[in-house]
Amino acid sequence: YFTREIRRLIVRSGEEVDEESIREQARKDGTISLRDSGFEKARMGLTSIQEVIGATMED
Repeated sequence: YFTREIRRLIVRSGEEVDEESIREQARKDGTISLRDSGFEKARMGLTSIQEVIGATMED
């Protein structure tokens, strides 16, 4: 699922996709990273911090 604004950024970028702009817009739209989602699961006791760090990349 892409928001209208992210779709616009992708279409406008053509061959030169600006990944940082897309990431920034996704954050503005309320998207959280996989790592942050994992940390939330760790706080809930559903996984460990070590598992989250091992399974995700730094933002």
